[in-house]
Amino acid sequence: MNMSKNIWVVCETFEQKITNLTFELLANARHLAEGLGGQVVAVLFTEKRAGLIEELERYGADKVILVEDEKFKNFDSKVAAHALDKLIDKYEPYAVLIGSSVNGRDIGGRITAKREIGLVADCQEIKLTEDKSDIMWIRPTFDGKLLSDIRITSTPKIGTVGNKTGVELFHDEGHKAEVIEEKIEVESPLNKILSFVKDEEHEHLSLEDAEVIVAAGMGVKDEEGLKVVKDFAKALGAEFGVTKPIVDNGWADKSLQVGVTGKTVKPKLYIAVGISGALQHTNGMKESELIIAINSDKDAKIMKIANYGIVGDLFTILPLLSERIREEKKVN
Repeated sequence: MNMSKNIWVVCETFEQKITNLTFELLANARHLAEGLGGQVVAVLFTEKRAGLIEELERYGADKVILVEDEKFKNFDSKVAAHALDKLIDKYEPYAVLIGSSVNGRDIGGRITAKREIGLVADCQEIKLTEDKSDIMWIRPTFDGKLLSDIRITSTPKIGTVGNKTGVELFHDEGHKAEVIEEKIEVESPLNKILSFVKDEEHEHLSLEDAEVIVAAGMGVKDEEGLKVVKDFAKALGAEFGVTKPIVDNGWADKSLQVGVTGKTVKPKLYIAVGISGALQHTNGMKESELIIAINSDKDAKIMKIANYGIVGDLFTILPLLSERIREEKKVN
């Protein structure tokens, strides 16, 4: 099978479902493949295929390379990178797209280090050059102040790509893919994950898919102040996010970070609490449909991109809003 112009997508799953980030990568891959005259190839490592092939077909995969093995029951980047390395040797893809998730970044780093080739990390956009001879890997630099167009001279071209890239998802219930089953002697890991224990606080967290997000910045002053914002988010039924300095201070987990080096989000409603509006953060949330900023500084940069601004002390405003929201929920 000649795959020299094919674009691969390394698929991610969560609780036996393909992630939304994978669907976005498939849509990006389709734009590239159509321009190059190639096909979209989904690479799926899984313990069991049930229901997954059909999802990949609907979202644009022309071919699915399936590696089904019990060792993929729990994610292990070393095992996945080993299997991906073997597949690249056999099929020689033009480019490989990997999600800019925690797991995707791990695989991307391992596979490119193993093959001693280039990697462009955390791309915000990928597209072909005007003459369709190369891929433009566009990513933020200087803490999000600039966007760089980077080219990869090694092969295959590999990059990690974030969500909310602006590409329209492909969806066709009638689309079918050729399934190629591969049996790879998967290396046994030196350590083994026996089970997972869910973090109840973050059990439902999915910032990329959230319709309403409440995010906190350094205006909260300390960890106790952060709890006020989290309580407001809980009352509203919103997902909770933070800025990079909050994570840097150790007050919140990296998985909650919104911004260039965190997660790019596009909810229907984004409420920025105590956030100054640094580019590092705003470049990760400015495409939200409606932005409300709560800040004591009427001249804060966040106010310039907000649809509505509330000037005042968050420690006075949020408890009142939380109480009113809970009262309204009881009535209704």
